[in-house]
Amino acid sequence: MASNLQLKATLVPPTGTGKLMVPYRIDGDAATYRISGGVTGSFHYRLKRTEPKPTKTFPGSRRGEVKTSYTVTHPTTGVVGQVVITTSSAIPDWLDKTASDAAVTDHLLSLSETESKDHLSVGSITQ
Repeated sequence: MASNLQLKATLVPPTGTGKLMVPYRIDGDAATYRISGGVTGSFHYRLKRTEPKPTKTFPGSRRGEVKTSYTVTHPTTGVVGQVVITTSSAIPDWLDKTASDAAVTDHLLSLSETESKDHLSVGSITQ
């Protein structure tokens, strides 16, 4: 039986200086940034949104997507592969900013857990 997971209570602001991302393609409901210098195997960061589509009984959900992608090359065989990691959301349009922010924060906190990192990187699921 799996153990309980205790999520952290707050997000800690990231520190240090990481990759410099510059606008590459900004187009209405989507924005793509790429790593400065456009090196081989460049890192891309993409934001995308979809407006709510109301129905007769539901006001629709705001949808958002954050995607990172880059190419990697096997050190001995030279085979090239793609790394793609995506987080998407569907939040009811009537939910206010405070409640929406809390839901997103809970998700980001769950991603910071070792179990999430291990699952995304090597496919393990704690049993």
